[in-house]
Amino acid sequence: MKHWDVVPDVVTLGKGFGNGFPVTCAVALASIEVIEEENILEHAMELGDYFENRMSDRTTKYAIVGDCRVKGCLLGVELVKDKTTK
Repeated sequence: MKHWDVVPDVVTLGKGFGNGFPVTCAVALASIEVIEEENILEHAMELGDYFENRMSDRTTKYAIVGDCRVKGCLLGVELVKDKTTK
């Protein structure tokens, strides 16, 4: 929502940082520290740029691909029967 200036009515999160451990706060903090120390966010953004460059021509190259959207390591490919009506 931050990337697209969207103001949601409700926000829910489904992925727990604790991964099922009983002391979830400590595990979540340790996970965040590893993410920061190993620059995982920056690496994900670099991979996003790579994927976006690789996928940029797919909408013109393949009739079935309506759109490709990338944010970090999250990649969405819209498959369509007709590009005009999507």
